Amino acid sequence: SGCTVDMGLARILGENKLNLSSPDHALRQRSIDRMAAELDAAREAGVSRCQLISGPRVGDESARREQLKWLADSLRQICEFASAEEAAVRVLIEPLDIATHKKMALGSTREAVSMVRGGGFGLCLDTAHMLLNNENIEASMREALEWIEEFHFCNCCRVPGHPLCGDYHIAPGPPG
Repeated sequence: SGCTVDMGLARILGENKLNLSSPDHALRQRSIDRMAAELDAAREAGVSRCQLISGPRVGDESARREQLKWLADSLRQICEFASAEEAAVRVLIEPLDIATHKKMALGSTREAVSMVRGGGFGLCLDTAHMLLNNENIEASMREALEWIEEFHFCNCCRVPGHPLCGDYHIAPGPPG
């Protein structure tokens, strides 16, 4: 039919408390190994692209910056595995918010673009996370355009203290 199938692995990472950016080597390796197994299953199912996320932010800003180095290494290993077989699967990274709701290590579009350049993987952007990181969507998209392979146009609530504050995939309109 000419269709392509993408697979999101964020839920598997989150539900299993995995972390591709963890300073804990054993946890990071378990996370990489699980993603390799998921990529095998994706390849078998004919999936073209798999979307990943970093992992929870640990500690202060300095620690988060260190986590980004671990994430880059994890993504390098995953991409090597993803492209090793004849039926390669393209890996995408999606930056999430770093302080409001998801509180992940990789947050800003600028950081993601820096990581994607020459990294062998693509970028998935989501307007909800861009807004939660106080980014200018238009400027961020311009900066990332060359590497965007998937885009989520999502509504989010940014009202502190509101029960829906964060990325809860709410319908368009208020309170988003």
